[in-house]
Amino acid sequence: VGTLNRVLIVELGVAAWLVAAMVALPLVFAPFRALVGFRSDVHRSVLGWRRVPYIWSGTLLQIAALLMLVPVAASWPKALSVVYVMAAQALSGIAKDLNKMSAKGAIKAVLASATGDQAAANSTNDDTRLFRWVAILTGSKNALKGVGFFLGGVLLAAFGFNGAVGLMAAGLAVAFLLTLNSGNQSNR
Repeated sequence: VGTLNRVLIVELGVAAWLVAAMVALPLVFAPFRALVGFRSDVHRSVLGWRRVPYIWSGTLLQIAALLMLVPVAASWPKALSVVYVMAAQALSGIAKDLNKMSAKGAIKAVLASATGDQAAANSTNDDTRLFRWVAILTGSKNALKGVGFFLGGVLLAAFGFNGAVGLMAAGLAVAFLLTLNSGNQSNR
C-alpha cells in the first residue's frame, strides 16, 4: 500500500484524501463481507440452497465486471475512464467476496459430510483437520495467483487486452455452466 500511495500521490498527483478513501473503503465494507459469509452458511436462499446461489451470483458478477472492461478505449475522456474502470473494479471485488465468503464455509460442510454428522465436524480433531484444509487451500490459491499472472500475460501478448478479457469472461462462463448441475445436491 505504501508504494501505491507514493505513486498515486507523488507521481500521478492524485489528491491524498482520495487515496486515503480508496485504502479505507474495504474496511468500511468488511462487516458486510462477514454478514454475507454468515448468511450463506446459515440461511437458505429462495431456491432452498445455502452457498451455491452466492457463488453463482459472484461468478456472474465477475463475468459482468470483465465484460465492462471491453469497451474502454483511449478516446474516452480520462475522468470517465477512471470512474468507469473503478466501477468495474468494485463490481469485481463484490463478486470475489461473494465467492470467497461462501466457498470458505463450504470446506466445513464438506468435512462434516465426510465424517457423517455435524457434531463430529465440530470436535477438536476435526477442527485441526479443518485448519489443515484451509491452509492447503489458501496455499494453493496463492500459488494459482502466480499461474494466473503468467497466463494473463500470455493472453495479453497473444490476443491483446480486449481478446484476453473476453477469453477470461468466456472461461468463467464455461465454469459457471459446468456448475449448474451442482444445485441438485442437498444442503448446497
